[in-house]
Amino acid sequence: MGSKAKAGYAAFCRQDFIGIDYGLLDCATYEPLPDYYAGILWGATMGTSVLNVSVNNRQIRAYAHCGTNQRSNLITNLNSSPSTVTLLLLNLDTASHEVTLPAALAQQSATAFELQAGPGGVGGQTVMLNGNTLSYSRMQLPKLEGRIVGVEDTYSLPPQTAAFLSFEQASVPACST
Repeated sequence: MGSKAKAGYAAFCRQDFIGIDYGLLDCATYEPLPDYYAGILWGATMGTSVLNVSVNNRQIRAYAHCGTNQRSNLITNLNSSPSTVTLLLLNLDTASHEVTLPAALAQQSATAFELQAGPGGVGGQTVMLNGNTLSYSRMQLPKLEGRIVGVEDTYSLPPQTAAFLSFEQASVPACST
């Protein structure tokens, strides 16, 4: 989604909501798969205004957007608005990396949503959010609780992680309301 937004696409659609190898729901149980939760976080944190950001590391992908007024009753500890800046960092490597943050985002606090593979690994059907396995039970989706982190000049990105970092106090002119 990030590369499509960066290239100027206004919308992105998945081919399948359920089924095949890349559906958002498991065919047999209808339980959400990891991409489902990533999509929920994307919609709640990443607005339509794309910001230019880059990382000088082939194993890391970075995307930044102004925030959004969209709300999800699944998300807690997030006060996103169009003046918020959300940075999505993807670590494709099996090792942790320190990512240097843009000056406008350094030395602030952020609401972090770190998605990592569950016990089945990257190809598995479970996902962890901030170290806790997300469990779907009795037709009830879990709450996606962000955690407040203090960010210096760098952010330690765990291996094979997608981290949504929402900075409410960012002073980025493109996101001023």
